[in-house]
Amino acid sequence: PNSIVFSFTGGDFSPFAIDQINGIITVGTHLDADSDNVRENGGLYVFTVTATEVPPNGSIATYNPNNQSSTQVSITETDVNDNPPVFTERNFTAVVLENTPSGVPITTTSAIEVYDRDQGINSRFWVYLEKDGVPYLDFDTIPKQNSVIQGRSTITIRVVNSSVLDYETTKTIIFKIIARENNTDPNISKSSEATVILEIEDTNDNNPYFPSQQTVFNVSEDALIGHVIANITATDDDSGDFGQIIFSLEDSGHNGEFNISEGGQIQVAQPLDREQSSLYSLSVVAADSPSAPTSQRRRSTLHIEISVTDVNDHAPVWTQFIPYISILESTIIGTEITEMRAIDLD
Repeated sequence: PNSIVFSFTGGDFSPFAIDQINGIITVGTHLDADSDNVRENGGLYVFTVTATEVPPNGSIATYNPNNQSSTQVSITETDVNDNPPVFTERNFTAVVLENTPSGVPITTTSAIEVYDRDQGINSRFWVYLEKDGVPYLDFDTIPKQNSVIQGRSTITIRVVNSSVLDYETTKTIIFKIIARENNTDPNISKSSEATVILEIEDTNDNNPYFPSQQTVFNVSEDALIGHVIANITATDDDSGDFGQIIFSLEDSGHNGEFNISEGGQIQVAQPLDREQSSLYSLSVVAADSPSAPTSQRRRSTLHIEISVTDVNDHAPVWTQFIPYISILESTIIGTEITEMRAIDLD
């Protein structure tokens, strides 16, 4: 019999090679069922193989088309689980207001995308959150943690425990989001992870408070206008403008005898007279956020007393006085002649 030569003569045979002598088809290059081109064709390669009879001492030029036979070959490339689920970025960041309520989704600067290039059941995976090597339950995901995802998904993180969002306690929260193949054997299931960084943004959630301090003060009634009676202090745990404090006096308890600077310095504003009023009960208000509208400020009140001390600023005044008195020379010793009365306002 004459020799036969085998060859590809049509179709998509690019990943394969054929032995011209024995017709054995082999894989000629790396196969990837997950490539876009293969996916478009469903993993199917269809091509034509032609067997050509070679005449004795013949050459290609003398081949007779009538001595050829062709057949169509179909090869389906099936997927194997050779890809882990992958996040589109290694780090995802977000700014979160402290005390954000539970259930509220967090918007990251870029969407949390995760995908597995495998096909069918090989592309199934689930996601979960982890911190310091243990499950992290202060936040949850949508889709929910440990629910099966196939192919690709956008993950949203939402708040579960709003108490961890406290700027005064923690300014940054860092944890892992992990995607693991839907396989119960951790030794063979593939996985990947990304880091989630949450920057906590301060809100005005703390009232000013007065440290333990003196609340009763003395001032001499002859103190000059501008005399400093006390320096009031207060603290606010918030940051920035939220933590700045200005002071004021409520109108009750005085008639303008005192004022207070925004920094908390109480001063004499009008002449004092102990004989008119010896004790004042004042209410000092500490308010935060000086640049905010008054309605948006948080405030606290401290009640203090100012006692006006006396000075010797009044001479005695006669209240009963008879300048001229006549008595008999026979008046007995010890006889009451008259009564003199005087008072001193000091």
